[in-house]
Amino acid sequence: MSIQALSTVEVDASDGVKLAVHDFGGDGPPLVVSHATGFHAHCYVDMIGRLRGSYRVHGLDYRGHGGSSEPRSNLTDWSGFAADLLQVCRSVGAGEPVSVFGHSMGAAAALMVSDQEPGLISSAVLFEPITPPPAPGLDPESIPLVIGARRRRATFPDHQTAIENYGSKPPLSLMTPSTLQAYVEFGTRPHDDGVTLACRPGFEGDVFASAHGIDVWSHLPEISLRCLVLAGADEANQPSSFAGPVADRLPNATFRRLAHQTHFGPFSHPDEIADSTTEFLRSAT
Repeated sequence: MSIQALSTVEVDASDGVKLAVHDFGGDGPPLVVSHATGFHAHCYVDMIGRLRGSYRVHGLDYRGHGGSSEPRSNLTDWSGFAADLLQVCRSVGAGEPVSVFGHSMGAAAALMVSDQEPGLISSAVLFEPITPPPAPGLDPESIPLVIGARRRRATFPDHQTAIENYGSKPPLSLMTPSTLQAYVEFGTRPHDDGVTLACRPGFEGDVFASAHGIDVWSHLPEISLRCLVLAGADEANQPSSFAGPVADRLPNATFRRLAHQTHFGPFSHPDEIADSTTEFLRSAT
């Protein structure tokens, strides 16, 4: 793998969490990479390699992901993820606003931070943020993502076996080879039977199930963040289907659909997403 963090620090976060925060280096103002559910900062190695030409890139592993520990309490909403990003942006910016690239849950966290502390994030590129309209009466445990996450195979005899398994079927087969390698190498821990996912299937299921715990949707018109909302092909009942409406509700958002991509766009088309990120953030300064 060509891109790894130059340094990683462990930061005390809320609810007993030890948060892994990575400095990937680069030239320019600070940019924080905010990852999707079930992944971690190193999954964006290809994007980061391209972004480092214009930014000093930092990334965090959210609580329960990658090198970070799980919270003591059971998840009921995503407020802890917003708290993680808020803490990292304050630290990285050293009192100045920072830019953010957010993907899925990580994009929702950026919007939550911008609602809580306007101006901390100066501008952002958000790929399919998970801020859906309210769904009264929804049983979270009936959501296919929740069911699939809880059933996910977590343990393998070694990294290579895991890579071959995940790379043999979608959606992880859509990843570039270096992205898939990073997902396994930095997203697993030693286990008696080999290696096991750092983001436990049960915890990942809890994250998906708690996505509706806070109504971010109703706050969108009050969030002044200047942002570019990106989405893959429009698929019913998927994040791509409400990304446009999310952008419409944000007062300073631009929307762009990338019909040749999926929710895994940052992993399958990292150069294109990195270039779109750089282009927009430069225009936003």
